Amino acid sequence: MRLNFICWLSIIFIVSGCSTTVRHSTDFVERAGSIRTIGLMPMDVKLFQLEAGGTTELIDEWNTIAHRHLAGAIERELSDGAGVALVPISEEELRTRQHPDWPHVKALMESVITSALWHGFDGPIFPAKTSNFDYSLGQDLNVLIQRPDIDAALFVIGRNYVETSGRKVARIVNFSASVAVAAALGTGVGMYVGSPGPNVLLMALVDRASGDLIWLRRSDKVQFNLLDKPDTDKMISWMLDDYFSATR
Repeated sequence: MRLNFICWLSIIFIVSGCSTTVRHSTDFVERAGSIRTIGLMPMDVKLFQLEAGGTTELIDEWNTIAHRHLAGAIERELSDGAGVALVPISEEELRTRQHPDWPHVKALMESVITSALWHGFDGPIFPAKTSNFDYSLGQDLNVLIQRPDIDAALFVIGRNYVETSGRKVARIVNFSASVAVAAALGTGVGMYVGSPGPNVLLMALVDRASGDLIWLRRSDKVQFNLLDKPDTDKMISWMLDDYFSATR
């Protein structure tokens, strides 16, 4: 059975550590300098309500709000920072394509990102991949989009766990109790009770014509809230800062 994509990300983040948050192709500066229009692919960003007992519930209304915050922040940053236009590509538009179809390209992108994170972010398997960041979707993306006016495609993937007030209280109580126990046992610090899975935000930029993955950025914050517009704006500003630094 195919392991859940986000489970893979959790494992990779734990194994590879948090020191590296961005990778790009060796010719990224040259390619990025010619990008004028980026197509925003349908976002795979899901928000969950985290209850006091540790259970989670996917909230569709929150997904809609988070998608709006993310799209708005990305559009502003790209326009103001690099003069690049952002064009949303809807799932409805992509569903009209048959060979390849959108689920196929999405699964392919997940596979490419998994490999890039595992091998290219100080992973334990092939360290040489960190200096030669070379990953591609091939021609499937170009055939799927069929938009010559779009220079590159941006994939945004995320999972965000938002605590209820009861969960926050429970976390504080549990942490305080663990501190007291640790002090009594002389073991130092208590245990932090956080999310059941990591809050993750990934942004991947793919050259439309070649299908090459030219830029991959991952979040470094454990706690963020995509329901909060200022927090989302701050996160996107930080994530795109490397893109602007490399292209100026």
